[in-house]
Amino acid sequence: MKRTLPLATALLALLLNACNSRQADYRLVVPDDAVTVAQLRLASLAEEAQRAEVLSPWLALLGTDASARAQALIEDPALLGIGPDDPAYVFATPNQILGIALRVEDEALLDAALEQLAHERICGTISRQEGHKSTTIAGTALLTYDGTALLITLSLNPNTPPQALARHAAERMRLDASTAYFAHDTPLDDANQALAMVVRGTLLPQLRDLPATQPMLALLQSSLTQTDATLDDIECLITLGQTADGLQAQLHLRTPHAALHQALDERTGQLPTIGHTLLPYANEDDELTCLFACHGEALLQSIESDRDLRMGIRMMEGLIDVEAILRAVDGDVLFSLGACQMTDEDDLQFTLLAELANTDFAAGIPLWQARAASYGLTFEEAAGGQYRIGAFGLEAYMGVNGQLLSLATQPPTPAGHATPTGWDEAVGKRLLLRARTPQGRVTLSSQDLLDYTITLHDRNLATLVEQLLQP
Repeated sequence: MKRTLPLATALLALLLNACNSRQADYRLVVPDDAVTVAQLRLASLAEEAQRAEVLSPWLALLGTDASARAQALIEDPALLGIGPDDPAYVFATPNQILGIALRVEDEALLDAALEQLAHERICGTISRQEGHKSTTIAGTALLTYDGTALLITLSLNPNTPPQALARHAAERMRLDASTAYFAHDTPLDDANQALAMVVRGTLLPQLRDLPATQPMLALLQSSLTQTDATLDDIECLITLGQTADGLQAQLHLRTPHAALHQALDERTGQLPTIGHTLLPYANEDDELTCLFACHGEALLQSIESDRDLRMGIRMMEGLIDVEAILRAVDGDVLFSLGACQMTDEDDLQFTLLAELANTDFAAGIPLWQARAASYGLTFEEAAGGQYRIGAFGLEAYMGVNGQLLSLATQPPTPAGHATPTGWDEAVGKRLLLRARTPQGRVTLSSQDLLDYTITLHDRNLATLVEQLLQP
């Protein structure tokens, strides 16, 4: 008995190891050096696509028989041997290889489906290598699979030889955890939305053209200079899903680098939050309203980082001391555009309000008036302590009322209610932006300038799928 116990234990260990090897994680085909990884819950997307009835025009192009088979596969991916409830993962590598990873539930079904496609000359003949099989579609996409994973790869670089793509696929099909993205905890592990994507920090500078991300990038850059961290130590998680308020996208910045994490926490903790002062001036009928909180020096640095805004300040320096005004800002800032045709300058209606730490710059107004007169421009006193400014066919009013600065096409007045509907959610945040677009109402908010939430109020996942798949 004593001799058989170790033998039984060894046999049990071998069996468990064999089971584990057969149930290897299909996600291990995703390489650790991927610059972006997207998780798609195919069941949710397919359901919305069917609900929107946008696949019918595409399926009709396949012919009656092929269309019926494709429709059946969309309704039940298990017929193809693919795990219907498991996410698909789309990734891109630094050397421009695009890949899609799917879990194989039934290899025999997948074999049969691909053999039928090969018979119809939609894909190539299936070849068998050590440990996996492969075929090609349209001579460009390579399908590689075994009993665990299906990997679809293609190169975005037309100069990549087919042999290089085949070597990459064979390497990934080893399911080597030491070179896999999912061998460790990732932001995608707890993402349950229809679509989630991780972008490596090295790609973040490409977001500089998006105005809403500029505060985030400025905050990030200033924190990086305090540590030995680099953009490689940062990941950005982007998710997209349906909520009661509409279609919602979220952006979350995260880092495992302890020193950078601490620096970001310290800097965001020093940022002011939106209060109640300017909420009465927000108008739900405006085309765009942006409300944020800031210190003047930080605002000036953010503007200086944008080439166009920096040039605008330089052009105005001969007339108004813009830097002195910006440095005096301390608290909430509201900018809004009224309902207008942006191509019609006469119809342009805007309001800019800012809380001030001091009004020292106002002592320079007489000098600014003299400068304006020398240039043939208008800068004159108006009613209610306002100054009317006219230049290049445009007219605006500037005023300082207590600790509140205003610059607007019409002297601003409260909208007539203590807190406009929905704007009370701005309190305690660092940024809240609302806009009306041809596609509907949009809200963007941020708690700490490192996490952003974008809500498309008049859209849903079905309409998004419909827009993406229109032939």
